[in-house]
Amino acid sequence: QVKLNVIDTSGVHARPYSAEAFDFVDLPLTREIEKSLGFSGFRAMTPFNQAGKFDELISFRGASFFRALGAQNVYGASGRGLAIGTASKDGEEFPYFREFWIVRPRPGEGSLRVFALLDGESVTGAFQFDIEPGPNTRVAVKASLYPRRELTHIGIAPLTSMYHFSPHDTVKQRYDFRPAVHDSEGLAFQQQNGEWVWRPLTNPGELQVSVPAQQVPLGFGLMQRKRHFDEYEDIEAGYELRPSVWIQPGAGWETGELTLVEIPTSNEYNDNIVVFWRPSQKWAEGSEHRLSYTMHWSLRPPAIPDVTAVVDTRSGVLAGDSSKRVFIIDYEFADDTLPNDLVASVSASAGKVSNTVIKRHPTTGLTRLSFQLDPEDAQSSELRAVLTMGGKPVTETWLYRWRRP
Repeated sequence: QVKLNVIDTSGVHARPYSAEAFDFVDLPLTREIEKSLGFSGFRAMTPFNQAGKFDELISFRGASFFRALGAQNVYGASGRGLAIGTASKDGEEFPYFREFWIVRPRPGEGSLRVFALLDGESVTGAFQFDIEPGPNTRVAVKASLYPRRELTHIGIAPLTSMYHFSPHDTVKQRYDFRPAVHDSEGLAFQQQNGEWVWRPLTNPGELQVSVPAQQVPLGFGLMQRKRHFDEYEDIEAGYELRPSVWIQPGAGWETGELTLVEIPTSNEYNDNIVVFWRPSQKWAEGSEHRLSYTMHWSLRPPAIPDVTAVVDTRSGVLAGDSSKRVFIIDYEFADDTLPNDLVASVSASAGKVSNTVIKRHPTTGLTRLSFQLDPEDAQSSELRAVLTMGGKPVTETWLYRWRRP
C-alpha cells in the first residue's frame, strides 16, 4: 500500500483510502477486501491535449516506476527513482515510493509539485518532482539518497522501455504482420565534446550490457523516431505515438558509465530495455548523495542534434553470400549536400568492413551509407560509422553491436 498526502494553503492532509471512491465492477471481491485494499499509487490529469478534456499526464504506480506523457502521446517508456543491481550477478533490487505528498496547484498554475519517499532494503531517500505539462512535458527531479549498505551497482535516472523487433535487426521477425514493434527504437546521447551518438536497440538472443560512454553526457534518452502509422501498422498499440524520453543531467552526477541493458524477450509485453548512469565509485553505507536532472517526454525531444541525424537503419545478409552482412544507414540532410562531398568513416572491432558506398536515394532524397561486414570467426563486433566533410563530423555517430545468430 502507498500513502497519499495533499499539501494546500492550510497545511498537510492525509488522503485516506476509501472503497467508496472506486468502482470494482464485477471483480469477485468481498466488501471486507474492498475496504482493506489501499492505494497502489496515483495519476495526475490535466487538459493539455484539448481544452476542457482531462487526460493523463503522469502516473506513479509500482515500485519506484512512473510514466509521463507529452501532448498527443500514449504511454510507452517509464522512468524510476533508482536502479540497484540491474543485470548484476547478485540480482536486481526494486526500492519503492511508499508515500507521496502532492502539492495542490493554485488556480492558474501550470505545473504540479510532488514529493516522494523512496524506501528499500538497501536505500532510502527523498524525491521532488516538478511536472510541467505540454507538447514537451518537463519533469524536473531532485533527489537525496542514503544507502543502508555499501552499494556497488547503482543506476541513476534509469529509463525502462520495450524493444521487440524492427527492420534494423539482423535476424528478421518471420511471422508478425507488423513491420516494427517497440516503445523505443534507439538510445541517443550527446557527449561532452558535442558529439551526437545514435545506437539502435536490439532484442538479443542473450542478455547483453553495453557501455557506450564513460563521461557524464550532456543528455541521453530512449527515442522513438519513427512517427508514421505505416511504420508499425498497429491500430491498438499506437507505437507511433509512444514518447521519446530525454534526460539532462544536473548537479551531483559522479564519474561513471552510461549503461545500456538489453534483455531477450519473445513478445511485446515485457519491458526489456534499461538505460542509466552508473557511478564508478561505491556508495558507502550511511553516505548522502544529492543529485538533480530534468526529464523531457514528447513526440519530438527538445535536444535536436546540430548534425544530421540517422533516419533509418536496415541490415541483412548479402544475396548469394550469407557469410557477409549488409548494413544500410539513411540520413536526411537539410541542404543539397552532394554525396561525393562526404567521407564515410566505418570501423568494426572484429571482422572486415568492405564496399562502403554513399549514394543519394532516387525517390526519398535521403543520403544512404551502405557497407558490408565479413565477421570471419568473430561471435560479435562493435560497429561504428560517421559521415564527415572537411574532416569534421556532419552526422550522428552510429553505433551497432552485431552478434552471431
